[in-house]
Amino acid sequence: MHCSRDWEAMTYQTDRLTLRPIEERDVDTMLATRTIPEVVEFTYEPIWTREYAQERVARHARLSHEESPVFTRWMIELRESGTVIGDIYLNKDAELQGTTEIGYVIHPNYAGHGYATEAAREVLRIGFEEWGVHRIYARVDEDNTGSTRVCQHLGMRQEGRLIENDRRGDKWSTELVFAMLDREWKTRSE
Repeated sequence: MHCSRDWEAMTYQTDRLTLRPIEERDVDTMLATRTIPEVVEFTYEPIWTREYAQERVARHARLSHEESPVFTRWMIELRESGTVIGDIYLNKDAELQGTTEIGYVIHPNYAGHGYATEAAREVLRIGFEEWGVHRIYARVDEDNTGSTRVCQHLGMRQEGRLIENDRRGDKWSTELVFAMLDREWKTRSE
């Protein structure tokens, strides 16, 4: 695969985590998380098959390699062991210039330790300080209390509650929208 971006420059470290771009070798790791029903119910996707995992990982890796990415997915690794515990992404909205969506998945074995908040804080920094994004938002299923807490810990404000706007299988779900503006990030970072 031709790489037009500096791969090492796309790798970031926090106190406990390494965020590295997704690679085709991550199929099994992504598949392991995306086959857990209690994880998948909040991802707006079906339970993954191997074929679907190969397709999605290849697509995400390709998009992350673009010169001016509109989508970048990082794998979240524990710095100490190199164990992959989840993934996180930024997705620029082409129709709303300067607006970017953040999303993340942490394997349930590693939930509740602040890893999602730590990774998301770094990705917010990347979006605001390196990409120059104006607004970053997260769409969270109202029943996903863990993700709601992550957004609150990050200082994102709840902008909306969309009642029964999405289907999860046979059930209508309510979505919460959290967001932060670049000026709010600057104020929190000072």
